[in-house]
Amino acid sequence: RNINFFAPYAYDAVFAFAYALHELLEVRGIPLSNLSGDLILDQLTITNFTGITGNVSFDLNYDRPSDYAIVNLVGTNLIQVGTWT
Repeated sequence: RNINFFAPYAYDAVFAFAYALHELLEVRGIPLSNLSGDLILDQLTITNFTGITGNVSFDLNYDRPSDYAIVNLVGTNLIQVGTWT
């Protein structure tokens, strides 16, 4: 079966949210009624785990730092020719 290119990233996004909620509700004991979007967003900035797509973490701008491989298609093979960090 064909897997959508974005599926692993969506999977990691859901897990990042779940890890943040777990930390707030279970570890820190904050009642559900006291959760806010800002509190969850702040928790996401310190959430860090190894997901399907590699290390999942967020910077202070709420962006996920990532490295990119630069590849050339040669015949039916992808040949890595560089990286961008």
